[in-house]
Amino acid sequence: SGHAVALALELDDALLKEGIAREIVHAVQNARKNAGLEITDRISLGLGGDEILLVAAREHQAWLNDEVLSTGTTFDTPDGEKTTVDGRELTISVNRSG
Repeated sequence: SGHAVALALELDDALLKEGIAREIVHAVQNARKNAGLEITDRISLGLGGDEILLVAAREHQAWLNDEVLSTGTTFDTPDGEKTTVDGRELTISVNRSG
């Protein structure tokens, strides 16, 4: 009279990209802090680096902008703070907006 539970442990592409987007938000928040910005400051955000990271950021751009209080995001930033997300290089540029 036991019970069995089966779990599917595979992550599909959508879940992987969502996880990457969450890690990008964390990295952007660190870059904001390092730049001396207040948590309530609106920013313009630039991202560059690994294409897999940028695809995930583009697919979740509206959510990403809301989370980091960005007025807009560009995806061709060559200069900025370098970090790694999921073992891939990401360049983050944050500037106070307005």
